[in-house]
Amino acid sequence: LAVTTVRALSKQRLTLLSPARDTILPSDCHKQLSCLVAQAQQQEADYTVVLSIAALPKAPGDSISDLQNYQIFGQIIDRSVESEASSVTDSCSSCSITALQDKLRQILPELASSALSRTKGILRIQTEPSQAEIFANGVRLGTSPLHRKMWASTIDLRAVLPGHQPIEKRVVISANADTDLTLT
Repeated sequence: LAVTTVRALSKQRLTLLSPARDTILPSDCHKQLSCLVAQAQQQEADYTVVLSIAALPKAPGDSISDLQNYQIFGQIIDRSVESEASSVTDSCSSCSITALQDKLRQILPELASSALSRTKGILRIQTEPSQAEIFANGVRLGTSPLHRKMWASTIDLRAVLPGHQPIEKRVVISANADTDLTLT
């Protein structure tokens, strides 16, 4: 399965990287966005690929054979926007290892293509006064002044600074363009 995964990723110009031998990752790193982004930064990679293949328990009375039911989860995190670029959940029922490999050859290119085709823009925010906390769709982005890559989309922006009225604004982040905002 590892060879199938590496070949499918390499066709999409993605490389499978493993943490250094002396690196100890939290057991739930694959579930923590911050950990996945940190791994991409440490490896100087643009994306982190998470692939989980779980053999599901056989039901009592199932025949003993080489066939197995599998649950497959794939996710690609884009380091530059610190967010999920794409994900897929699929299953392979009564699969042999060969059938599972075929399923991975199908899923991984779709997952990678979806992630690599997402467009981004730059969001720059100045506030008066500065140091306002900035939220996009309820997720904290940081404090102003802020300069960050974002998915090209429409977002609900909120700037909060103690002692001041919160500012809310719907903002369109255009693909391959800068969006500059000054909030007062």
